[in-house]
Amino acid sequence: MNWFVRAANRLRAPSAPVLHIAGDEGEGPVIILIHGIASSAVTFRRVVPLLQDRYRCISLDLLGFGESPTPVDATYTVEEHVAAINATIRSLGLSAPFILVGHSLGSLLAVRFAAQYPAQVSRLVLVSPPAYLSQSEIGDPLERARMGVYLKAYEFLRGNKDVTMATASTISRVLQLGTALEVTERNWNPFVLS
Repeated sequence: MNWFVRAANRLRAPSAPVLHIAGDEGEGPVIILIHGIASSAVTFRRVVPLLQDRYRCISLDLLGFGESPTPVDATYTVEEHVAAINATIRSLGLSAPFILVGHSLGSLLAVRFAAQYPAQVSRLVLVSPPAYLSQSEIGDPLERARMGVYLKAYEFLRGNKDVTMATASTISRVLQLGTALEVTERNWNPFVLS
């Protein structure tokens, strides 16, 4: 009976969406590139040309970002992101382990993916991984104050949608980032919940 219940639950469990593959360029060992929050695979537009003569570079848009799906019922947990990354990688039918590169939020997701599917990852590259300590764990008073300011700014941005979207748009325009920094109506929930 236990086997029957487990099988029925698997049949009912919704499958993770397949993400948008924004780029699949080059030949050779595979590198999968996962961007950070408030961005898309466009983050890697200047990196891929430097690698594609030696590697097959596959860049993904995370769940809710770029051209990937934004499921109505998604809560954008690490588990949901990793399940969608896994569904996408499975859809590629890769036969050999690959190099997994994560930037910022993508680093956290890459680490979780590698922990869950170690046989699939030959190397793990983390670019600007966010590592946060609680304020009470920071001994230096100046660093503790900086972290406090950062956390207050972050909470302000999460709580003020119009200001955040306008600020992201202005920064993108001034720094000529294109869509490398993008907080819009479409990706607001993924941004806040991720």
